[in-house]
Amino acid sequence: METRAQIVSRLSNELRAINKDEAYNRRTLLAMLEAKAIFLLAQRLGDRRLYRESAIFSTLKCFELEKVDIISCPFVEFRTCKTLMKSKLKLPELIYSNYGAGIINVTSIDNGTVFNQISFRDYTARKRRKYSHIEEPVYIEMAGYIYIPDHETYAIDLQPLTLRVEELADKSTCSTEDCCKSYWEYPFLNSDKLKELVFKETLQEAIGTFRSIPVDENPNLDSNIKSKTTV
Repeated sequence: METRAQIVSRLSNELRAINKDEAYNRRTLLAMLEAKAIFLLAQRLGDRRLYRESAIFSTLKCFELEKVDIISCPFVEFRTCKTLMKSKLKLPELIYSNYGAGIINVTSIDNGTVFNQISFRDYTARKRRKYSHIEEPVYIEMAGYIYIPDHETYAIDLQPLTLRVEELADKSTCSTEDCCKSYWEYPFLNSDKLKELVFKETLQEAIGTFRSIPVDENPNLDSNIKSKTTV
């Protein structure tokens, strides 16, 4: 599986083959790759194609929740709940579509209960209907936090769609992952097919971007000498 460092190095090498005298900042290249990945992931999430590529979703186990005081809860719609649970920590930055947050397979840690995603708007609308009841276990994602009404559960397992995979171990209370791993050692994407599409489109964008920069008439000079000769 290609790491962040490897895909950035590959992109840099492709660009140097076009302009060997240009130095490419690897954080800039990674930001370009991630921006393209977010766009394509959100697009596929929106048309439901991404669910066939389950490997693209990360796994977050033992994600802790705590009970919220319903009386002081800022959301009036939750005040009629028997109980309200909220995740202690914020999820890593998620990919979103028109259907909401990219999250699948939210379950209790013993897999005995499956929670279905519902938007806060739909939840509110159903609560306001006189004879409507929400009997199935549901969860609501708001601002990166998980809310579970009417089910007292203190930990869940879930699969979020995120590029911030380095944060997952810190969000889990049962993770055994080596947290000393370098930021650049984490995988870029868990889907080879989508990763190559991201790489190809980012490369084309980068070529267009760097070609629009004025050509250096003194390509063999270092950056300090270059700046002096252009004054």
